[in-house]
Amino acid sequence: MTGTRDKTPIPTVRAATLTKAWKSHWHTDLEVVQNDVVRVQRTTVDYPTGHGKLTLSVQQEGTGTNPSPSLVRCTLADNSLGTGFVKLTDTLVGKMVSDCWGAVLAPHERTQIADWLLANYKLDKYGVNRTQAFARFAVRLEAVPTSVSLYLLAK
Repeated sequence: MTGTRDKTPIPTVRAATLTKAWKSHWHTDLEVVQNDVVRVQRTTVDYPTGHGKLTLSVQQEGTGTNPSPSLVRCTLADNSLGTGFVKLTDTLVGKMVSDCWGAVLAPHERTQIADWLLANYKLDKYGVNRTQAFARFAVRLEAVPTSVSLYLLAK
């Protein structure tokens, strides 16, 4: 996670829409972690486009009765990089945005997000951690050696 948990639901985004799309696309069931505070559905799949594993997760507050998630996370991990960073290309970013959030994004949002991610993937020795508000939600980009995470959250 990111240190603090995001709790505000993302308006107009539905957890069920994402999980249904992920199950259909990846032909996998999602693991459900539920406690009194949060419900998380997640899966990890092989991701040849990124030369590693892709973990997709959607978080809903409480028992998950609010259809809008508070956080949608997509993490690409490539352990073959040693201590190196994932190289983001136009193709990889476009594919990740589509595979992770395509079910809830309009085409213009996919383009805006992909353009922002590519423009802001400026690594220092620790990686990158940036957030940008868009019209309906915010996007957070985090990179550390061997992995890059994209977060969709309320703005």
